[in-house]
Amino acid sequence: MVYKEFSLLDPYQIVVNRMLLMLRAIKLNGFTRLALTIAMTIVMLGLIGTSIGAAQEKESVLGSKRKIPFSLRGDIYFLERNTSRLPDFSQLKSVGTIYVEELNITPRSFQQGFPGVTGRYEWFAIAYKGTFRIKEPGHYNFRLTSDDGALLFIDGDKVIDNDGLHPPRRRENSVKLRKGLHKVRVQYFQGPATEIALVLEMAKVGQDYAIFKPKEMMQTLNNNWLEVLMDTTTLIATFVLLAFMVERLTNGIAVVLGYWGWWRTRMEVSLTADLDTKSRIDRNRRVFLFVLSAVLAVTGSVFMELSLLSQLGVELPALAGEVVTGLLVASGADPIREFVNIRRQRDQETTPPSTPIQVTGTLVVHNAPSADSHKDKEEG
Repeated sequence: MVYKEFSLLDPYQIVVNRMLLMLRAIKLNGFTRLALTIAMTIVMLGLIGTSIGAAQEKESVLGSKRKIPFSLRGDIYFLERNTSRLPDFSQLKSVGTIYVEELNITPRSFQQGFPGVTGRYEWFAIAYKGTFRIKEPGHYNFRLTSDDGALLFIDGDKVIDNDGLHPPRRRENSVKLRKGLHKVRVQYFQGPATEIALVLEMAKVGQDYAIFKPKEMMQTLNNNWLEVLMDTTTLIATFVLLAFMVERLTNGIAVVLGYWGWWRTRMEVSLTADLDTKSRIDRNRRVFLFVLSAVLAVTGSVFMELSLLSQLGVELPALAGEVVTGLLVASGADPIREFVNIRRQRDQETTPPSTPIQVTGTLVVHNAPSADSHKDKEEG
């Protein structure tokens, strides 16, 4: 029996082949087929790059380049040797960004560095930040263990100060938190090699400590139906707003392209065109505008690092989530564009045609006397 070696590209190649066969089966003109093929290629390249990158990337214990929904984002900074306390991060430039679901680095040796970012394993600092949700208001205990220095901020207020060069050391404090969302920041630095530690724990007063996990605290699928409804409403409103913005931007670009002769010839229907020509031009225009909307939406989602699916707890690689978000927004922009066109056509049909002005009366024409009549009068 012969076994075929599996490749990461195999699933994507199968999907692409099936889609190409489907395009050949559907009766589409060359321009439409080319536009759809280009759109599918862009999406597949993004997904392939994300999969290969995720497969090849080794993660650091302090975080990885892979974006994780509801995680802590950490910006990495280089420090000068003999730094003894946390720096003023506003005066430094970040050399890279990592993401981590929790801070649970127990005391250990660290010489790995940050794969894909930097190989430095000493004299660096990380500024973590994120958001977490409190369902029950009250007093909460926080405990921070670090080697070397670390600071904990909740909603901008310093809660724990464990700064300085020292072996693993634990500090704790309590803070009163209201129900709802809160901001958390953890600033950490590593001095000389090679031992590190960074553990953040949390507990409601009277309960046992547990590792601080913002992802679990931010899940929207909970037992409170009102919170679920509010979160879903906000998500839908955000999606509709983004789709409307993309549709308006696409329409504006189409208006500008209307000044181009090539566009007017191939994308705008003339009054004298026959039905086949009108149908072909309308189909080309629809496909072009959808592809343009998709490019705008995907570019915006990637640039803004926007992944709406992560708000629902859907686990996807960062780039894949951003691409899917852009495609969903573009798909939402298409029916909005159709709705606007239908309303415009309906308004044109219901607008009464202008009534021509009718002028009534009697037109009296007096013939001018000829030259012969003047001679007869003179002779008489």
